[in-house]
Parts: sequence; C-alpha cells; structure tokens
Amino acid sequence: MTGTVVTEYRVTRTVTLPRASDFRRLTRCQKERVQGAIDTVLAPHEQEHVDAFETYNGRTEQPFDLNLCRKQLPGVVRKNGQKRRRLRRAAAQAASNALDPFNFDVDLDCTD
Repeated sequence: MTGTVVTEYRVTRTVTLPRASDFRRLTRCQKERVQGAIDTVLAPHEQEHVDAFETYNGRTEQPFDLNLCRKQLPGVVRKNGQKRRRLRRAAAQAASNALDPFNFDVDLDCTD
C-alpha cells in the first residue's frame, strides 16, 4: 500500500491574568503599579507561552509505502500519528519551559 497521511495539528491556549483589584491590602497607588506591571510585563510574557504552545499547530503530510494487510493499516497509521503528536507536543512544551523561570519586580513604594 502507498499513500499519504495528512494530519492537522491544533491547540488553543488561553491565559487568565490576575487583576490588581484582587490584591485587597494594596493602596490605590500600589494597585495602579501592579496593574501596570501585569499589563506591560506579565501579559507579554504569558503571550510568549501561548506562542510557544501554538508551535504545535500545523499540517504534515507523511507519505507511506507499506507491505502489509489492509486491516493492519489503521493501526500502523494511528501508531505513527501518535508518535508525531507526542514529538510535536514535547517540542512545544520545551519551548514554553525555556521561558521560565520568570521574575519581575514592582516598585510599591508610593503613596495615595
């Protein structure tokens, strides 16, 4: 048997960020600074994680030329597909992992 297996890979990630209003013990000024850091430092970093995971997305075409019984084909195709998915997933996870650890400081020394 010969042919081509076409596979579409798709992952969708969403990130929910904290809000400065969640930190009740902070003053108004401190909350503004924390929100600014969330918006300008943390949010772009988390978007990098989303982008890293989305490297999983794409399409592959795998030609095959096999000598086997027709009823064996689905199992062989499935096994090969699982292997390719695992490799793509591991690569996307590694790209995300490489972004951490991530730390940043917020200057909370302000008065209302």
